[in-house]
Amino acid sequence: MSEIQFREDQEFSRPALHPKRSAFVQFVLKIGLADTENKANYLLLGFVVVGIIFTIFTFISSGKTSPSAEQPFKQGQNVLRPSNTH
Repeated sequence: MSEIQFREDQEFSRPALHPKRSAFVQFVLKIGLADTENKANYLLLGFVVVGIIFTIFTFISSGKTSPSAEQPFKQGQNVLRPSNTH
C-alpha cells in the first residue's frame, strides 16, 4: 500500500469573497448620492417605493373622467346626431 503524505507546513486559507455589487448601487456610489453600499440600497429602495406610489396614484386618477367630457351625455344631448335632411 502507498502512504499518503500531507504537507502540514503550509498554511491554506480561504480566498477572500468580494460580494458583487449591482450596477445600480455602483452608479449611485459613483455619482455621489450615497457614500456606503447600505445607504445606496436604502436610497434605491426609497426610489422604488415612490415609483410604486406614483403608479398607483396614476391608475386611480386615470379612472375618473373630467366633468366636461360627461356633460353632453348628462344633458341628454346626442353628440353624433344624424342629419334628417334628405
